[in-house]
Amino acid sequence: MRISRPDIMHELLKDKLKLDHSIIEEFGRKFRFHPKTRGNLFDIYDAFTDEALKAVYGCFINNEYDDRGRFLEYRFSQWLSKKEKQVEKIEIDKPIQGIGEIDVVGYDKQNKLICIGECKARKNKASKEQIDPWLRTIELLYNRTERTLQRAYFINVAGFTDGIKTRMLENTNLNSSGLLKIKWGIKLDEGNISFGKHGVNISLCEERAGKIKQVFP
Repeated sequence: MRISRPDIMHELLKDKLKLDHSIIEEFGRKFRFHPKTRGNLFDIYDAFTDEALKAVYGCFINNEYDDRGRFLEYRFSQWLSKKEKQVEKIEIDKPIQGIGEIDVVGYDKQNKLICIGECKARKNKASKEQIDPWLRTIELLYNRTERTLQRAYFINVAGFTDGIKTRMLENTNLNSSGLLKIKWGIKLDEGNISFGKHGVNISLCEERAGKIKQVFP
């Protein structure tokens, strides 16, 4: 169904959809327009191109999924901006040297990387075989960021295989509260060498009708 620009504007204003400034800036880069991140909602959305407005409508009003999974990343980013109050800036599809591309990355006021999200808009349920490499990536990123990473989310539209919580807890470094304990650095204690241990809080989430629900822990 085709929908006009005025109709889209009406729906966005009716829903009082206030996107995080990072998402507005991301739409500006993707659709090549100069975004406004402050002011009233009409002025903010009036700066969007027709194509960008249709994308916002499909993503946040119709809760659609696109071929690349970007819409899920946008919705998760919006959810993250409200849930994690420390997050001041969000980047999407962020390449990190030696690690690869991270779907969603959140930074605090000091521009320290504190939060990440892995977004999967697939038809298959995620299993331990998909989660284990993600946990290893978290460990690498935790040490790469000099231990500023605090929280990591794995969001899969199709959910997770039965018993995923039990199988995840087979990892001795992961506790029932979702804390992934990570070794780092070297400490000297009366001549003995040992590793310090901190961790990252992890969560598994599903999305249903545009709503994100945590299923672990």
